[in-house]
Amino acid sequence: MHSVAIYGDSGMGKTMIMKRFRDEHPSSFNPLTGTLKTPVLAMEMTSRPGERRFYSELLTLLGAPQRPRADIAQMEQAALRIMEAIGVQVLVIDEVHNILAGSYREQRIVLNTLRFLSNRLQISLVCFGVNEAREAISGDVQLARRFEQFTLSRWAANEQFETLVASILRNTPPRQLPVCLPPHSDELLSSWISRHAAFYAVPPLVMLRHCLPEASALRATDLQLSSDQEIRLANMFATQPAVVRRMAFTNVAQSSRRLIATRPTQVCTSCSPAYMEPAPILRSQLDTRNNLALSRIS
Repeated sequence: MHSVAIYGDSGMGKTMIMKRFRDEHPSSFNPLTGTLKTPVLAMEMTSRPGERRFYSELLTLLGAPQRPRADIAQMEQAALRIMEAIGVQVLVIDEVHNILAGSYREQRIVLNTLRFLSNRLQISLVCFGVNEAREAISGDVQLARRFEQFTLSRWAANEQFETLVASILRNTPPRQLPVCLPPHSDELLSSWISRHAAFYAVPPLVMLRHCLPEASALRATDLQLSSDQEIRLANMFATQPAVVRRMAFTNVAQSSRRLIATRPTQVCTSCSPAYMEPAPILRSQLDTRNNLALSRIS
């Protein structure tokens, strides 16, 4: 049967991948047959390999009772019988490099056991381990030929890694801020974010990237805000996406956005009293060279 071996340094997320794979193929109880169908069975290789310890760990994982003085043949038959009955299709083994902790004879026995289980039950093996695990599996040539090998490369602090982190953060459900300041009428989105930054005593760009990790500048949120970003900001600031949308200029034609000033040319004293820092910036305060852009803002 086709099998897979995944290697990587410690802390690369191999166990997390294994658990994710196991959770995506959960067990289900069949009341007609009285069996707990388990397509994926995941276990950890024992710290010191040995046929008895391997089958003991397997039977414990299966939830089967064990005779205190059962011989290996009895344990083997019990494991085969149970695994066949519950419909195991994939046996996942984490920390497979633990095989190397045993003597050469013990390593050969465990590898033979894995090959035997794969042949007898017609199941696939998925093994996870550090790079030294290659040496463990290669100890059995016939078994090694069945494995398609993958290596998890260690991430470097580069653009690709930053893109990955940003992608993860974008898909992480946003957590609402503990204190959300109400927006002023006609307030600019970047102004609202900046006022929150002042409240939380962080730079505006830090506040922005706390909300939108992929954002590069405050002005970009005023001019180029996607629907996903609107939803994320709305969730974090406890408001509606439509409210966020009205605070930006995303409905202004692309060709007219160059007419929107980068800073206000006039200040309304009633909207920005002296004690308020920073003063809110209204959309109407942004002067334009003509009325083309403002005429398209609704």
